[in-house]
Amino acid sequence: MESLEYLYHYTNIETLALIFENRTIRFNSLNKMDDLQEQETDDKTESIPMWNMYSSLNSGVRIQLRKNTFKLHDIHAEELSKILHTFVIDKTEGNPLQTIIPISEMLQKGFISIQAMTKNLLHKVEYTQEKNKLYPQILVNEDTKFTLSMDKLGKYKNIHWKFQIETC
Repeated sequence: MESLEYLYHYTNIETLALIFENRTIRFNSLNKMDDLQEQETDDKTESIPMWNMYSSLNSGVRIQLRKNTFKLHDIHAEELSKILHTFVIDKTEGNPLQTIIPISEMLQKGFISIQAMTKNLLHKVEYTQEKNKLYPQILVNEDTKFTLSMDKLGKYKNIHWKFQIETC
């Protein structure tokens, strides 16, 4: 995949005012979008259809955001041992695990996000008509174990949305 330097987000003036007022930008869960396969775009070229869908030609804005602007938090074996209350063997050879959400915060709030443990958060969306890609089986249950493939979510989108040239 080519290096994506920026993401572009189309929105309206009211939302931009809220972003400035609150000094935050929120990204909705996919299940809250008008298009359940919604993403951001990394296309530098402005898009009239995108202006019409997400704002209007006379009251919209397009926000340019640096990719991967998240602060990375190092996790060392000693810290993990304290959090988990168990001995952790360090096999990182001096390269700590890095997350965008501190591991202590995730565990304190009762969740672990594998996606938060990677530096490569962005991927080009692949447009397809293949139902097995659009509606992937993410849970595979096998006798005594199961596999959860979260990396399949948000990666594929119906070809009808190809004009959006999105990144997930």
